[in-house]
Amino acid sequence: MERSENLAGGGKRMNHNTPLTPEQRELAARHHQTIYSYLRGKRLDASEWYDVAVFGYLRAVRLYTERPELQHYSFTTIAGKTMSSEIDKERRKERRRIQPLSLDAELNEDGLTLYGLIGDPKFLPYQQEDEVVAAQYMPLLEVLTEQQLAVLTMKAQGYTYREISEALGLNTWQAAASTADRGRQAIRRAEDKRSDALKARTDKELGWCTPADLFRECEAYARRKLALNKLRTGDSYGENYLALLTADTIRERGFSRYTIKRYELEAAI
Repeated sequence: MERSENLAGGGKRMNHNTPLTPEQRELAARHHQTIYSYLRGKRLDASEWYDVAVFGYLRAVRLYTERPELQHYSFTTIAGKTMSSEIDKERRKERRRIQPLSLDAELNEDGLTLYGLIGDPKFLPYQQEDEVVAAQYMPLLEVLTEQQLAVLTMKAQGYTYREISEALGLNTWQAAASTADRGRQAIRRAEDKRSDALKARTDKELGWCTPADLFRECEAYARRKLALNKLRTGDSYGENYLALLTADTIRERGFSRYTIKRYELEAAI
């Protein structure tokens, strides 16, 4: 796309304090669901990332109405690029705040290590790079080959693919990039398989089939809660306990939504 660099925040700076025009407000309202669709597609928790993505979304609204050449493309395409730009900027700020940890950095007194889970958000897609996430994702690394783990670890530490290929004796930098892609795909498949297995247990506990969006939201909460507890206390719980916790979280969310809806209806009467 021509001049696409401006979508990422380059060029003339936009004044975000300027109120939207009526046309822009109508466009923003009509496509508002695009924010949630984008976050779901990126597997980002809306409760954590909505406030970041919305800045990119509103920039897309302004750009789309003020730059006629962009209207050759769909609004969702433009919004996806600007929201990705905001997410990337936030992640860069997060990485500057987080102290880098080595492969052998211990997370607790029991010797739990990061096992290379640091740095590059493409290594741990769409997740905040912190110790709790490292503890959650560590079992998934068992699916990686030694070479995939080495490449991904070096990439997370900031090495280029050319530097990685030279260090590991690979023929070309493309070979290093291909190894990293296969490793990421293996992690995603393992994550999907793990999530499907938990959903089956959770649905059996509940006695119904949970909507996918609600399940992913509650699964993320339950896994993070158990990982945080393990880091703090050293206690470890199995998948059956995780299924019970996820089911309880789903029930609680459902009850909360029902209660809010009931009060809204009562207030409207």
